[in-house]
Amino acid sequence: MNSRGEDHYWPVPNFGKSGRLQAIMVREQLFVEASDSETLEQWGFRGYPDFLTPDGASEISRVRDRTVYFLPPATPGKPGAYLKVFHNPGANRPWLQLLHLEKPHSQAEAESRRLLWLAQHHFLAPRVMAWGARMSGIREINSFLLTEELSGLEPMDAWLQQHEESPTAERDSRLKRRFLQRCAEVLSSLHGQGFDHPFPYLRHFFVPSYAHCRDSSFHPAEEIPVAVLDVHCAEIRSSVSPRNRARALTEALISSLKSPLTQSDRLFFFSTYCGGNPDRNLFDRVFRRLRTKMKHHPTRYRWVREKLLSMPFPESFRKLADV
Repeated sequence: MNSRGEDHYWPVPNFGKSGRLQAIMVREQLFVEASDSETLEQWGFRGYPDFLTPDGASEISRVRDRTVYFLPPATPGKPGAYLKVFHNPGANRPWLQLLHLEKPHSQAEAESRRLLWLAQHHFLAPRVMAWGARMSGIREINSFLLTEELSGLEPMDAWLQQHEESPTAERDSRLKRRFLQRCAEVLSSLHGQGFDHPFPYLRHFFVPSYAHCRDSSFHPAEEIPVAVLDVHCAEIRSSVSPRNRARALTEALISSLKSPLTQSDRLFFFSTYCGGNPDRNLFDRVFRRLRTKMKHHPTRYRWVREKLLSMPFPESFRKLADV
């Protein structure tokens, strides 16, 4: 798809030398950014099957329906890439897309479109290098998404862990708050523009690496870049409802319980998200949703209950665990 949203179809799946290319082979789609074709060939990608079983890639994570690989730079001084392979048949539920009067599409295509939206609306996000999918009727068999590495950035939860283990953690507490503030501002801005990210975990926000923050060239007074990742489940609407805002903030709260944050840090994040004036109704929605999760899934969220019980204050957090 080009910048105008027009599709280009080619009879053979070669990468080409100019422009963007999309090859359609019966039930197979392949999109490659032409400027990256030589780099992809250096990584050994010459056809759709190569993206599903990458050579020389290291596995980063494996969850229910997808596996993420990291590809080291093909040329010294250049960034690497992350390859996400969706391998669970029907994971994207194309039949549900039909009910919404949408053309069935893969998870890879959905995420590539959302990453393009983020870039067009001036949010920092990974650049799409290639994506592809194999569809069988309205069923997605598998798909992949290849994005360029965000050099110099790391997940917010990893940053917090390094900060906690640093001997200068107490001295750098203001920097931690600055990073939390930027993440909350980005999430609030996304929701304000109708971008509903249902799982805004801390690991889905990438910030300048802790090593870079120790560099003398880093100035925390400047605007801190924050990138948004893993948006294949995101929805783009005219606005994000209070219910969906509460859902997202609940996931953010659960994610924060795995990181070395204080209750004060979490309340600061919520207050910043609300523009400095905490919304009590939204706060109550988040608490009710978290309480419901723990009640309906006691085994899955047992660790959340134990974490809440260990909190000395505020008392409202401890009451959440009494389900």
